[in-house]
Amino acid sequence: MGNKDYGYYIAMIGVAIIIIWAILKSIGIIQSPVYLEMIPYIGIAVTFGGLVVTVRNLEGDVKDFKTEIKSEFKEVRVEIKEVRDKVFHLDKEVELIKSKI
Repeated sequence: MGNKDYGYYIAMIGVAIIIIWAILKSIGIIQSPVYLEMIPYIGIAVTFGGLVVTVRNLEGDVKDFKTEIKSEFKEVRVEIKEVRDKVFHLDKEVELIKSKI
């Protein structure tokens, strides 16, 4: 994972918030004040935000990959044209040699 993967870490923090809240709620440490009841929703929001950042980073990587494939495809087309021209030229030379024999 590189520097661009901070969205993954944000998502994991959100998941950790939800898990910690669930554990503390199940053992009775967290009672029922409203602000504590909102913790899972905050965790979900943080997780969603992290996932959005990660998806946007992946989208940029896919666009870069697509651009790279297009440039490689153009190079292959040029090389195919060069080979086609060389084969055509060789065909002409073979015809010339056949006519001399």
